[in-house]
Amino acid sequence: MLCCVLSEPVAASEPLVAESANVITQDAFTVSPGDWEFSLGPAVERAHQAFDDNGNVVTRPDTFQNAIAASAVHGLADDLDLSLTGLWAKLGDRQTGSEDGNGLGDVQLELRWRFHSGDAWHLAYLPRLVVPLGDKQNQTRLVPGQPYWSVDNSLVASRVDGRWASSVEGSLSVPFGDERKGNRWAVALNGALGYQLSPRVKIEGELLLNHQEFERDEAAWLSSLAVGAVMQLSPQLRMDAALVQGLHGQRADRLNVLVINFVLQL
Repeated sequence: MLCCVLSEPVAASEPLVAESANVITQDAFTVSPGDWEFSLGPAVERAHQAFDDNGNVVTRPDTFQNAIAASAVHGLADDLDLSLTGLWAKLGDRQTGSEDGNGLGDVQLELRWRFHSGDAWHLAYLPRLVVPLGDKQNQTRLVPGQPYWSVDNSLVASRVDGRWASSVEGSLSVPFGDERKGNRWAVALNGALGYQLSPRVKIEGELLLNHQEFERDEAAWLSSLAVGAVMQLSPQLRMDAALVQGLHGQRADRLNVLVINFVLQL
C-alpha cells in the first residue's frame, strides 16, 4: 500500500494539496475554529553510543525508551488553537544502574497563535506548560519525562510554495521549582524542508539542534537529522513517520529514533 501511495502520479487536472505538517518540527498553521485533531503514535528510541566532552563518538551501555504519545487539538478561534499531550513510556539505561521503569511521562498544555499570515511566510507563537507526572526522583527505578515543571516558548515561521513547504522553529525552555536542581535552560532550533510528491504524500528532511545549560556542569548539545514522510491516507486520516539519527554533539547520547504518528482530523 505504501509503495502505491508513494508512486501515485499527480493528474494534470487535480489540484496539489500543499501539506504544511512536519513530523517533528512545529508549523505555524492552526486547526480551524470548532474543529478537532486527535493523534496517537509510538516512538522507539535506542542509543549505544554517545558524544564525549570533545565531541568524539564513544561506546556507552545500551539505553532505550519505547513510548506512545496521545494528543488532542481544538480550534478556539481564527488563528488560535489549544492542545493537550500525554505520554506513556517504558525505558532503561544500563549506565545508571537503576531498574528499568515505565509509567506516565509529562503532560503538555500548549497554545498556538498565528499572529501573521502573509502571502509567503506565516508566523506563530506557541507558549507551552510542561507538567511532570510520577516520582522522577526515585533512585532505584527510572521514570519517563523530566522531573521539573517548565515553561516553553516557541516561535515558528512556515512557508508553502507550490510543491515545497518549509518551517523553522526556535524554542526556549525554562524549568522552575525545587526539582530543577542544576538544570537552568534549554534551547532548540529545528528546520524542516519538504517536497510534495503527490496530493497525498510529502517527503521531508529535518535538522534538529538542542542545547542544554546546567548550573555547575558544562553544557550539552546534540544535532540530529530526521528523514521521513507525511502521508494523507484518507480525507480525515494522516500518518507521519521519520527516522532520526544523532549527527554531532558533546556530552549527549547519540540517539536513534523511529517516530510514527497517526492524526485524525475532524
